Amino acid sequence: MVISRRTRGFSGLFVVLAIAIGVAFFGEATVRRASFLLKANPVAATKEAVARGVELFAANCAICHGIPSEHAAGGMVIAGQSMPAFSDLNRPASVLAMRITFGVGEGMPAWDGVLTEDEIWHLVTYVMTFQQAGGGWRPRDN
Repeated sequence: MVISRRTRGFSGLFVVLAIAIGVAFFGEATVRRASFLLKANPVAATKEAVARGVELFAANCAICHGIPSEHAAGGMVIAGQSMPAFSDLNRPASVLAMRITFGVGEGMPAWDGVLTEDEIWHLVTYVMTFQQAGGGWRPRDN
C-alpha cells in the first residue's frame, strides 16, 4: 500500500495537533509521562547490559529496595509502606522506565535528571530479570 505525500503530511499535522491539545488539557509532564508507554527498551538483555544494571541498582536503588539476593529485590517494608518483590510485580519495560524516571507517589523519587535515559533503561533491563514470564500482576507460583 502506498501512502501519498499529502496523507503523510496530514498524519504529521494530526500528531502535532494531538500533542498540542494534550499539553493544553493535561500538561506537558503528563504528556511526557504518557509518551513512555510508547517506548520500547533500546537496551538488549545481554550479560553486559544486565551487569551494568546491577551496578546502577547497587549504587542507586538497593538502599530502599534491598539487595536482590537478600530480599528478592523488594518485598520489604520501608517507611510503613510495603513494597512488592520485583518477581511479584510484572510490568512492561515502558512502565518500569516511566516509574523510575518520574517516581511513584511519595515513596519513590524521580530519577529524571539524576540518571541518564540510558542508565534508566539498563536498570529496567536488570529489574526485568526478576519478573515472571508473561507479565501481569499476580503472586509468585511458589
